[in-house]
Parts: sequence; C-alpha cells; structure tokens
Amino acid sequence: MSHADSGSRLDRLGIEFNTDKSSRDRVRDPVNSANVIPPGHDYLRKYEFFLDRFLEKPNFRLLELGAGPAWNIGASARLWKAYFNRDDFRLRIVDIKDSAVQLQDESTEVLVGDLAKVPFLRQIAKQNYDVIIDDASHFWGHQILAFNILFDSIESGGVYIIEDIHTSFGEKRDRWRRGSSEDAYSALTYLAAQVAGKGRTHPVLERFSEAETPPLQFWRSIEGITFINHACIIVKKGFFAK
Repeated sequence: MSHADSGSRLDRLGIEFNTDKSSRDRVRDPVNSANVIPPGHDYLRKYEFFLDRFLEKPNFRLLELGAGPAWNIGASARLWKAYFNRDDFRLRIVDIKDSAVQLQDESTEVLVGDLAKVPFLRQIAKQNYDVIIDDASHFWGHQILAFNILFDSIESGGVYIIEDIHTSFGEKRDRWRRGSSEDAYSALTYLAAQVAGKGRTHPVLERFSEAETPPLQFWRSIEGITFINHACIIVKKGFFAK
C-alpha cells in the first residue's frame, strides 16, 4: 500500500511521520529510503474508527506511553499533533529515556521515568485523559500494571489502547515475559470474558486461579473490548452513548 493508496487520513499521516503504527514499513534513514524496518503494524486504519470522534472534543487529552526508539523518537507524537491539530489539544508522553525531553513544547509534556514503578504510574494517573496508548516496553508485567493503575484516569467514553500484545505469543514469549507468570493477552481475555458475560461464570474465567489472575475487576466500567492484529482497544462506558 502506497502513501496515496491509504483511504485513512490517520494512516496517511502515520506514513508521513514514519511510524510503525502505519500500514507501511518505516524508513530508518530518510536519505536512503531503501533502508527500511519491516513491517508496519497497520494500526491506524483501525484506530481511526475509535479516535475520529475526538477531533472536535474540547480540551482533548492524550497520553502515550513510549516515545519511540532513539533513531525515530517522537514519530507518533508528531502524528498525534498533526491529527488533533487544535490549540487546546494536549499531549503527554512518558518514556524512560532522558532524550524524550526534546519532544516537550507548548502542547506536549514529557515525563521521564520507569513505567514498572507503581509510585510513578500513580503520579501519571493523577491527571485525567481521553485516550491512553501504551506503546512502551511491551513486557507483559508492564502492560498489565499500567492498565490496572491508569484505566481509572480515563474519562467517561474514553479509549485505552495496548499495542504490541503479539509479545504474548509464539517465540516472543520467552523474551517479553521478564518474570511475569501472566501474559497480557491472557489477562485481557479474562477481562473480555467478564465484560461479555457481565460477571457470569464461564470456563475461560474458571481457568484462572486467584494467584494467576491480575486484579482486572473494573469490567463494569468497560463498554467494549476489541482485539486487532497485535493490539487491543478498550472503550470506557459512554463511548457508545447516543
């Protein structure tokens, strides 16, 4: 798919700003376009259904965990600022790299810290957000911990996206478990079963023991969970309000 072929404005911007969220491979060296990092995840064409309703929302707040690799830092930050192109749009970026501070400007706040640390996550959760996107370490424990602590800071009708849950599968499992007994996909499947059945019993739920299951007990505040290739999109109650 070429830049011109994408019918999604969000995806076209993702290609322009060289993000791996787009439908096209990233270019590592803009001077040498043959040097690419395959493949693009093709998230943005799906995200647009969930995000375009916020284009006119006053005082829209987006939190992104992860600023991108050092060689391509800030690509998605530039994407979000171009897509939500309003004076009252506010972006908050969290990354463990000190180099992320270069992204700070009038509309963008950068916090440097370790997302594996509960006190740091609680500090982040003191603000409210319309959308949170976790594109940070991809370690299972980090994905689950951030979700547990940050989901309550999502406004009614807001969206929480966890990217790169393919680290829960196949040959990636050994690298990305980092001591966690529960992978992110299993935790989200458990949550989806709670949402779909409104807390009723189901064999999927019975397979999880108390020791194995993260405390994802806030299913009552969730209106929908959508799995796409490599990511999961969770919408809070109010998203489908008339």
